[in-house]
Amino acid sequence: MHAELSLAEVKHFMIPKEGVIDTYVVEKTDKDKGKIITDFISFYTLPSSVLKHETIKEMKAAYAYYYAATETSLSSLFKAALVIAKKDNHDVFNCLNIMDNSTILEVSLIF
Repeated sequence: MHAELSLAEVKHFMIPKEGVIDTYVVEKTDKDKGKIITDFISFYTLPSSVLKHETIKEMKAAYAYYYAATETSLSSLFKAALVIAKKDNHDVFNCLNIMDNSTILEVSLIF
């Protein structure tokens, strides 16, 4: 089973929007087709209010969203997403234990 998205849905769910969604893509150049995307990972941002704390008012959480890994390891894609989330000041990165996620959740993501 897999999702089939229209072009409008791809644009809505995957085109980066500041503070909403980020997408990291891996592309290669094919001599016949030009640049093609081989792999990608996206995550969305969900800020939460922190109650009753003197200095911290908000927690910025990233949630793994869509991804496809054909030529890049899933671990490498998640590491890239973690780096991007950290650079954008996310406090946590959440990922459900579904699909192939267990393969990267069970190993250390030290970078």
